[in-house]
Amino acid sequence: MTVTTAAFAAQFEPIPSVVLGTVTGVGGGTVRGVVIREVPTVLSSGPYAIPAACAATLTALALAFHLYGGTIVVVVAAVCFSPRMLGVRFELNVPVSHPSVTAKTRSPSEEDS
Repeated sequence: MTVTTAAFAAQFEPIPSVVLGTVTGVGGGTVRGVVIREVPTVLSSGPYAIPAACAATLTALALAFHLYGGTIVVVVAAVCFSPRMLGVRFELNVPVSHPSVTAKTRSPSEEDS
């Protein structure tokens, strides 16, 4: 939501603002996974990119229609956080193009050998 808001403040149009918000939201988690030597969460567990895109889209819409405020921030955060946590809790995943291919999380000891 922060990057989407910053993009709007920099006079970006709504669609580029949504793209920037989504990419940075997903990218931060991906970098974290790489740094700690794990498969990034976006590739291995539950819905991740879709809630980020929804949050960026709702933020951009609120900004475009001059509705952005404290209440909207809480609602958008809940809309983003809830599906993500439900997906993790109930092991829900989004459809994949090749269901037989799954991400395998490797332990650091497996990588060293």
